[in-house]
Amino acid sequence: MNSNSDTDKEQVTPRRALGQLKPYTAGKPIWEVQREYGVERVVKLASNENSLGPSPKAVQAMQEALTELHRYPDERSSGLISELVRQYDLSDNHFIVTNGGDELILLIS
Repeated sequence: MNSNSDTDKEQVTPRRALGQLKPYTAGKPIWEVQREYGVERVVKLASNENSLGPSPKAVQAMQEALTELHRYPDERSSGLISELVRQYDLSDNHFIVTNGGDELILLIS
């Protein structure tokens, strides 16, 4: 039976466990802790932040990339994927590069 009615279409029903998930609540930023407690030096041990600061190699790579800042980035992350293919001896369809876990979940869903 072919019908275009919305009531005839199958609906996806999410698992009940998904309704029980609580959204991530970010911790206080360092500047807020400094102001609240009147301290100068705060080392944040959460939020996947590096208390040592960025790697000098990363800073150098960012400085070198500044001259191309006006261009759109490589949306396929070709350079990164090529290096991963080389290092792990896999094909490029084994990799997906996203802007964090949230984007990956969004793409999958």
